[in-house]
Amino acid sequence: MRHLQFLTASDCLIAFQLKDLEGIDTWKDIIVVLNGNRDTKTVDIPEGEYRVACCNGVISEAGIGMPVSGGKTTIDGQSALILYRQ
Repeated sequence: MRHLQFLTASDCLIAFQLKDLEGIDTWKDIIVVLNGNRDTKTVDIPEGEYRVACCNGVISEAGIGMPVSGGKTTIDGQSALILYRQ
């Protein structure tokens, strides 16, 4: 449980962070957000600059699009968002 932290979320929205993974994984921090709602939701993510590994059904370990900064971010309805920091 040392590496797992649940983030504040709302109904049908789950968000958690796997943190301080140095020596365990090539990614230092990972944030996973799952939105079971039909509409877009906003979630707060910890400060930092993250690459997008999964968004709208597209997955790429190299990153998708522009980096995302911490703070508020949106996630489409019935989708997953995976962010990481190296």
